[in-house]
Amino acid sequence: GTGFIGYLPIPVLTAIVISALLGATEFDLAARLWKVSRTECLIFAGAFFGVLILGTINGVLIGIILSFSEMIIRTSKPSRCFLGIQPGHRHFRFSSNLFFANVQVLQRDIEDNLREDTKAVILDASGIGSMDITAADRLKLLYESLKEKNIRFYITEHIARLNEQMRQLGLGCLIQEGCVRRTTHIALKDMGITRPYPLEGGVDNEQRSASRKRADNRVQ
Repeated sequence: GTGFIGYLPIPVLTAIVISALLGATEFDLAARLWKVSRTECLIFAGAFFGVLILGTINGVLIGIILSFSEMIIRTSKPSRCFLGIQPGHRHFRFSSNLFFANVQVLQRDIEDNLREDTKAVILDASGIGSMDITAADRLKLLYESLKEKNIRFYITEHIARLNEQMRQLGLGCLIQEGCVRRTTHIALKDMGITRPYPLEGGVDNEQRSASRKRADNRVQ
């Protein structure tokens, strides 16, 4: 219908364009993004002004580049924390896939928290779905570095797919040497640490019966 549209008066064409743009511009979405995620709202604004000033194609490209950059920055600084089954026995959880941009964060966090009396590092890998070859190489270097200091290294709570990836990426030696365990409790048991776990500071941690635990829970 472009031939016919060419005969329409300019004011009519302008009204059509304005009507279409009013429906396409989601300012209510911008308001929601501002409340939920300022970063995504800035990406929205970047794409909006890119289209407005530089044209549709350039604006879309700006939106794609900003979204991709935000994803890389977010995944390179994933949430992570030290966990404790019992006080004094911390293990480490890393809540992201391991790849070239964030494996150094994992390595630095662990190495910075080593102490003279550290006997083992237990990595809770329940939040790790996959890893790339760079992450595998750095993980192997971390394992070898800890081994030189007589510190055991365990990977626990991971999914089966990660096990297969580790073999493919040259980390089969960790599995063969018993560094990959199904649960954290099994890793502790491999170290000779069984329930009741000894606590720092002389805190009483005697083994309780099931009935005693239920009674304590009711009191709490």
